Amino acid sequence: MRNDTHNVPTSYFRQFRENHTSVFTFFQGHRESYLPPRIRFVILANPTMDTVPRIFIESVCLRLLDRKSLEKSTKLPSAWGQICTETCKKIHTLRMLLDSEKEKIYAAAQPALSEYRSVSLGSVDLKFITNFRIETRSRSATSDLVNHWKEITLNDLQRLVHFIRPVRNERHPFQYDYNSFNILSVTHESDWISGKLLSMRLPVDMVTLSYVNGFFESEGFLYFFRYHGPTLQQSAVDALIEKFVPIDYGRFNLHHSISDEQVTKLFEKCVISNKKVTVSAAVSGKSLDFMDLAAKHYSKKKIGEEGKVLAFFNGAEATLGLVVHLHEEWIQFQWVNANWMRTC
Repeated sequence: MRNDTHNVPTSYFRQFRENHTSVFTFFQGHRESYLPPRIRFVILANPTMDTVPRIFIESVCLRLLDRKSLEKSTKLPSAWGQICTETCKKIHTLRMLLDSEKEKIYAAAQPALSEYRSVSLGSVDLKFITNFRIETRSRSATSDLVNHWKEITLNDLQRLVHFIRPVRNERHPFQYDYNSFNILSVTHESDWISGKLLSMRLPVDMVTLSYVNGFFESEGFLYFFRYHGPTLQQSAVDALIEKFVPIDYGRFNLHHSISDEQVTKLFEKCVISNKKVTVSAAVSGKSLDFMDLAAKHYSKKKIGEEGKVLAFFNGAEATLGLVVHLHEEWIQFQWVNANWMRTC
């Protein structure tokens, strides 16, 4: 049975804020409001905040969206910094390796603020595991897995993944963060289990695939997608574009050709989002005029590197512009800060 001790209702956050003015100030463009389900970072600027229950502080810490914010929370003054530091030591990522050589699954836990260390899953309180990462261990891997990596079954994997809190964000993340996302990386070396994994409808945020059968029935959205397998059917590409949500530093990479209509839909989705996102796809034999497509949304243009790099932007009020990289077989759209375009 799941332990939801730290699942404090959003209404509690809203009520607490209403009773304590000037408590919450948000970083990086967040407007002041009640705490969303997973927040990026907060400054706690009222002495009365030290009087809140410990469970409330732990809940705030668990709701932080990315690892940088989690690390900053440990530097908060008074009880907040102390409790966040203690909570951060408990927070882990569930890591699972698909061993291509032995055709087995191994699991361990990775401390939230330590990228290169793993510990035994049995030593971790599962309610403090906030995300998972499933990766393929190559047949060419030379180092042995150390003792804390434990063999698990496919049923164990499914149970562990669905135990994780929160299973699904109620809001899209502010930006891409590898260390806090739910990640699935399935290559040709994991063909022995790919189909079963993809049929589980795992709540992934980032996916790298060379095999897709069964994936399109999965729930939720994608913020980082990379595919390098056989050519997909148009309906499959349509489903991927529908699932993709542009966020800052997100990416959509499809290593084969897609239709003009699909390129246009993906392009316009990213323009409307106003996020620093990158999209690339093959373009061989395309009839679509990318210059006209960009000109519909941007009034100014600069050309560089023998016409292979194009920059599009609008007036001084616009924060983002578009850089287009043209290659013989593929094209890349990259939305970046527009300031440098105006000065170069």
